[in-house]
Amino acid sequence: MKLKLRSLIALSVLATLGVFVFQVIWLNSSYQLSKDKIANEAKTVLDEAIIEHRELVAERVRRLLIKAINPSDIETQVHWKMPDSQHVQLGYRTKRFPNASWTTFKVSAKELNKVQGSPYPLLLDRINKGNLDVLDGVYSTFVGIVHYEPNSWEDKLQDSLMRCFYLHEDTAILNKIIKRRLETLNYHLSTQIVYQKGINEIYNKKSTVNKILQAEATQVVEMVSDNRYHPLNEQLDSLNAYVQKLGESSDMIYVVKPILNDIANTLHFGVPFIILVVKVNPSNILNQMLFSIMGSCLLFLLIGSCLTYMFYTILKQKKLSEIKDDFIGNVSHELKTPVATALAAIQGMQYFGVLKDKEKTTMYLDASAKEMQRLSVMIDNILNSSIYERSDFNLHIIKFNLRDMLTEMINIQELHSKKKVKIELTYQAKEEVFADKTHLYNVFINLIDNAIKYGREEVLVKIECFESTTSLKIDISDNGSGIPITYQKSIFDKFFRVPSPNDHSVKGHGLGLNYVKNIIEKHKGKIKLIKSDDNGSIFEINLPQ
Repeated sequence: MKLKLRSLIALSVLATLGVFVFQVIWLNSSYQLSKDKIANEAKTVLDEAIIEHRELVAERVRRLLIKAINPSDIETQVHWKMPDSQHVQLGYRTKRFPNASWTTFKVSAKELNKVQGSPYPLLLDRINKGNLDVLDGVYSTFVGIVHYEPNSWEDKLQDSLMRCFYLHEDTAILNKIIKRRLETLNYHLSTQIVYQKGINEIYNKKSTVNKILQAEATQVVEMVSDNRYHPLNEQLDSLNAYVQKLGESSDMIYVVKPILNDIANTLHFGVPFIILVVKVNPSNILNQMLFSIMGSCLLFLLIGSCLTYMFYTILKQKKLSEIKDDFIGNVSHELKTPVATALAAIQGMQYFGVLKDKEKTTMYLDASAKEMQRLSVMIDNILNSSIYERSDFNLHIIKFNLRDMLTEMINIQELHSKKKVKIELTYQAKEEVFADKTHLYNVFINLIDNAIKYGREEVLVKIECFESTTSLKIDISDNGSGIPITYQKSIFDKFFRVPSPNDHSVKGHGLGLNYVKNIIEKHKGKIKLIKSDDNGSIFEINLPQ
């Protein structure tokens, strides 16, 4: 049985550990998925923020260009006709510099004369509708090439326009846009923008972005470290690989965005780029996973509780089985004695001529009757043991003198006991009480009988009655050898007896203290063992009044 139980415990522990490991793996995967979700959101936010930032800058450039360009300084020239013969490319430049480069716009051939006659409205329309690359061409042709007097308003205007086109180096506004968009998505994260003019700057500055992964990242993108030409796609793949490496060993999320030309969407050599660094506080992700974590913990606790309860039930059933075996042995011995005594008396009368002797016949019949009566009481106690536990069992509550009842009981016990017994009564409470007299009498008989049976050769029992504000307190102590601490919690269990292997000298079947506990609780009272050692035991009864 022990080997089977140990095997069951070992398998259950292994199964529980297996569930725990799988839960940890699942939660870790959920954590990574949540982090990847934030990374995807950050990438989308970066893309949208760059578009919004470019639009803000473009709007500012438009206002400054319209302020800077003088309509009277515009010179136009047809460059070539479009293949459809319906449109032409019309060039614009400033009259101040005859050798300046042209910026061209597509114009309908039908409107050519009108536009050449009044070129400013078309230029104004292209400025209002153009993106930053178009505006950069207009700026270079009309403003960037002109040399103004230092510190003049034109010079300051030119400087303001020029700085607008370095928008990627001005990361403060972009970072504000990103934070605002992330907060809109309910992400309160710390962010930082890192702008690089080219991918090789990562290797030229050892302190850039991440020192630890410098060598590893260099190996990943070794092909660009030689400063030779590589196709744009290869450069972007290397850049993405580098950024992915950065995010593998930290709580940071790195999102890269190459800055490509708005028109062609390509660059032939170095790729400028923006890296968005998002510091992810693990507690933020864990808060999002709170229900998953709580569910996993509850599942683990539920499994652990079920297994614990299962082992408790198994051990309890094992203990009950042992108690049952002891009970059967004790009851068998208890039943055998009166049966054997009565049988011997009957056989004596039957085979040894006792029936002719009236005095002996009466003696034998009295002995048989007493044994049968004891057997009947014993059987009644066993049959009635379950009745006292039923909810529909009712007490017969009456008012009686408890002190007189205890005095009468003490006299009977001292008179009929085979041992030398002394019972002392200390009564300091109201003598009249409300209780079931018969069952309460049996409670005291059981407790005193146990004190005598398990006591020394000279038994001393003390009964002390005190009165509190709400209850009657009764202490019953003896001078016996006590109950081992191992068994003290089980003494009120049904059929339980303190083990005494192969010793049937002390009569009993393990129902007495269980009966006592049930009767006291039916009175809405409490009984407990407050002390038990080599000097004896003390039981305390509290009966509400």
